[in-house]
Amino acid sequence: MPLNERYTILIVCPLGLEAAAMKGFFDEEYKMHAMSRDDVNVYTLGKIGKHFVAIATPSDTGLTSAATLATDAWRTFKKLRFTLLVGVAAGIPLRGRGIELGDVVVGKRICQYDWKRELGNGKYELIGHLNNPPATLSQIAKSAPEEEAHIFVSNLLRKKLGTDEFKRPTIHYGVIASGNSLVRDASFRDQILEKERDALCIEMESAGLTNKHHCLAIRGISDFGDENKDDIWQRRAARAAAAVATYILSECPPFDDDPPSEEQWWLAPQFSNAQQTDMPLQPHVQSRQPTNASHSQLDFYEQSPQPSSRAGYGIRTPSRAILYQGSHNHFPHPQPQQHLPLESGSKLDAQPHFFENNPFKQTPQLVSIWSQNSSSDPATSELSDWDSSNPGIKER
Repeated sequence: MPLNERYTILIVCPLGLEAAAMKGFFDEEYKMHAMSRDDVNVYTLGKIGKHFVAIATPSDTGLTSAATLATDAWRTFKKLRFTLLVGVAAGIPLRGRGIELGDVVVGKRICQYDWKRELGNGKYELIGHLNNPPATLSQIAKSAPEEEAHIFVSNLLRKKLGTDEFKRPTIHYGVIASGNSLVRDASFRDQILEKERDALCIEMESAGLTNKHHCLAIRGISDFGDENKDDIWQRRAARAAAAVATYILSECPPFDDDPPSEEQWWLAPQFSNAQQTDMPLQPHVQSRQPTNASHSQLDFYEQSPQPSSRAGYGIRTPSRAILYQGSHNHFPHPQPQQHLPLESGSKLDAQPHFFENNPFKQTPQLVSIWSQNSSSDPATSELSDWDSSNPGIKER
């Protein structure tokens, strides 16, 4: 699988401090790799829970920049499922709703407040009601037990910040008003509230993402959109929003992989020893374009942290398999040998065979497998940065 196709979640953070806050909740961070020629975005890549995520910041604030960024990102990362918009917003204080600085609003609906129809005599109505956010993420947000979510977010903030001083944020699920103007005028804010009485906060990007990019907006309250607006609460609000986004991703199950393309071979050489176990194995195959038409190269890695006695999908040591589709004259070695990793105290009886349900009915004539520890094969030098103490997919 191409590296870009591992990423299923795009996180758009309009400000650099918001991106830094979101990055702070990564479980793993990966190096950048080649993007599309037409994509000028800069991505921070990592993993949160079971999801591979890409964080990006638009070049400017507003609906258009956010929409352009997301369009490019969805073209670069072919397997994206959802977009999260994570950052700060101006809260709309209203008696009885309890919106406070540092709280978080998860958008159940986005209203574009500057998309309106004039009615005459200075009156207008809002018509900018956009598509609802993704049902999967919305269901997690609105059905999560309130106490459980609050405890998770509070503990996460305490763990990441190393302090107990951060107040426990309240998580609200409601309408977000979005437009192209930075609101710092109480009278203008109140006009928006007059037309959209359910609005809990105001920001500048959601309306550019919601209709096309399966977007859920998560906003921390950093001010109240009036003349007293300042940036004192921005970092705290950004961290609170990032913590809520992390909670939602932790509750979201991993996505099923799409059927493999014709470039992806399904190979499962199996080996038995005295400690063989039937653990579930998850294939993650990276296909490379061969330099010679006679063979294709694949890398495959273990996804489970448990020791495995099988090679192939569950092998602990990364291996390189070369599948020969042409004649025997194309073999790079006159007599390819198998160099397979031995676990301590085990006896290995190597009998490779192929996955019987090959969806493309390809029958390679020979498979040669080399382990990372074999010095006889020069291809293993490319795998020298493998960290055996931290199994799982790594960017290289």
